[in-house]
Amino acid sequence: MSLRPVHQNRYMRAPIFCGHYACFTGLFKKSPAWRKLGEEDGAALTPPGQDQKLAEFLGSSAPAEGELVEQDTKVAETDRGCCGGPSEEPPSVLTLEEKYRAALLEGEAQMSAVCIYSSAPAEAESAEKDTKVAAAEMDGGCFFGALKKPPSVQKLEEEYTRAESEGEDQIPAESIDASASAMAELVNNTTTEATAVIAAKLRSELWAAARSHFSTTRSPLTQQEEDWMTDELLGVYVRARPTLEERVAILAPALTWRIAHREVLATRRCLFCEADPLSHDARLFGFDREGDYVFMNCFELPRDITVDSVERHVICLLERALGEFNDAVDVLEADGHPRTRRWTFIFDLYGFGLRYWDPRVSLRLLDLFQVAHRGRLKKFLVLDAPGMFGGFYSLVQPFMKPATGKKIQFSDWKTILPQLKADFGEPLAEELWAEAQENRAQKVAKKTWTTFYGPSLGRHFPTAEG
Repeated sequence: MSLRPVHQNRYMRAPIFCGHYACFTGLFKKSPAWRKLGEEDGAALTPPGQDQKLAEFLGSSAPAEGELVEQDTKVAETDRGCCGGPSEEPPSVLTLEEKYRAALLEGEAQMSAVCIYSSAPAEAESAEKDTKVAAAEMDGGCFFGALKKPPSVQKLEEEYTRAESEGEDQIPAESIDASASAMAELVNNTTTEATAVIAAKLRSELWAAARSHFSTTRSPLTQQEEDWMTDELLGVYVRARPTLEERVAILAPALTWRIAHREVLATRRCLFCEADPLSHDARLFGFDREGDYVFMNCFELPRDITVDSVERHVICLLERALGEFNDAVDVLEADGHPRTRRWTFIFDLYGFGLRYWDPRVSLRLLDLFQVAHRGRLKKFLVLDAPGMFGGFYSLVQPFMKPATGKKIQFSDWKTILPQLKADFGEPLAEELWAEAQENRAQKVAKKTWTTFYGPSLGRHFPTAEG
């Protein structure tokens, strides 16, 4: 027995499998009334008023089905005996027809997939519909044809073949339940695969459109930019806008930014930290419970806060993190796109003063977080901000996108510590807390650190350069 395309009756949640193929209704002998309904329901389109016809049929066919079951039981008992003779049916054995009828009436059927036939309707209008049809045209034009049947489905098919050859109309209830569960899983897996196919097509279209867009400019994309456009990255832009044109419009500025910063993106070297390892202290300290990055810097520590040097250091920091810790890029989300790796950045404002009043540094970093790395910001934690920071923040706030502003949280170390433990895990939270306390000690002037990495990660990069 083989699985065939399913026709979804628009008035019922349960699918009707045409003919005598793999379906609940196909596992027992049908009365003429049931055969007639199967033929009518197997039509490509359900005629108006089908729900009324179904209601009339259910009322009229029940007696016929009862007679059929009674006749089959008597024949079975006379010829071979059924279920050990004419004794009462065990509770674990259900008439398959009754099981199916109950599912129809109560709306409890587990399977609700609709196969898309390879002969797609000629009137399909949108590209998305065509994509879904193309995804469905696998091995006979049906989702089911592209997947291996679960063992429980194969087992039920074998039991059906045996029952049919022996003239039986009953299958153990546990087999039916196992098959329904397996079929539901098959439907879910098939839907997931089809979604992934559609998502991959959208990403491919965006990649080609971006490449075409820059081919007509003075700075066509190089292999460096094309390699950056990974499935994970393209998924960010596909999610962000509904049309291809809008996606290209927000991807182009990020690519333009990367073209302008090709040298630092290729080398990932902070020349300022190479000259003085204490120039900048922004570092990767670890990962939260979801596997996302956790960065932190303290305003008391850096010796070089010029605009270009800070921007270069943070560019290198983020690029190194993405390149060196990329274990989660193969995880697909429900929309078929890879999971986006994100980051939390902790700004410990202890040490903030007039020397930080130049807003150009903040504007460069906003450009980095909002344009160059769109969609990756998880949260900005601003801790222990002094009173004078309010005036500075009012200068920068107008340049923040609303989505960025919603991700900023102001707090202090003592208040935020329980949240850090919950979000990051206790070991990382304690390390960050210890770092903050050390930065407030008198000996901080003699403090050293590993460029780009916090204490725990720094042990794995003992020779890390800027």
